Amino acid sequence: MPPANAPNVLLILTDDVGFGAPSTFGGVIPTPTLDRVAADGLRYTSFHTTALCSPTRSALLQGGRFGGWGFYLKDGRPTFTMNLLNVERPKWQAREALKPGRHTIVFDFALEQKGEVPFGHGGTGVMSVDGQEAARITLPHTTPFTFAWDETFDVGMDTGTAVDDKDYQTPFVFSGKLEKITVDLGEGPVSEESMTAWMKAISTRDVERAAPGVSPPSHPAAPTK
Repeated sequence: MPPANAPNVLLILTDDVGFGAPSTFGGVIPTPTLDRVAADGLRYTSFHTTALCSPTRSALLQGGRFGGWGFYLKDGRPTFTMNLLNVERPKWQAREALKPGRHTIVFDFALEQKGEVPFGHGGTGVMSVDGQEAARITLPHTTPFTFAWDETFDVGMDTGTAVDDKDYQTPFVFSGKLEKITVDLGEGPVSEESMTAWMKAISTRDVERAAPGVSPPSHPAAPTK
């Protein structure tokens, strides 16, 4: 039992949450105890917070565990991860965490087309923070065709599987404020003409040609009457 004349105070400690997180206010994270308290008529609809930790969480993601990419903050550090079909995960990451305030973070990938196949080419990715280069990696290839068509394109929260389970677990909600996001696809090698030429080359090649050192398959003689 509390001592006599003790103040009636309910202290709640939370981390990286807002009204969009708990189920009490329609969020994606189940909070049954808060739901019961709210059902009894006790709701706090305003609060004040002083940020003491580094900003974390997802900003822009497509795909997930089996292929895709994500642009997010890991321990406050801008991070861009490219998941190449769950085989490789090249990662661009700034050395220092962001300080409080406004920032402009850019990831630019310059494609280096080699060969006649119109997809899967490599290139150089550069991530910059407030106009200063933070990370640079050159890849010999990327993922052909498409990134994880069975998952979502998320802004501000990853609702599917993580592009890197070692970095975060879903649901992964961005705790800062996104004022503007710009996605510029630029010019790529994939066009109706390049795809038509590639399909024609595939359909006319000798698919039964034996590999070096391998005897060609024998075909049974046609039956005679």
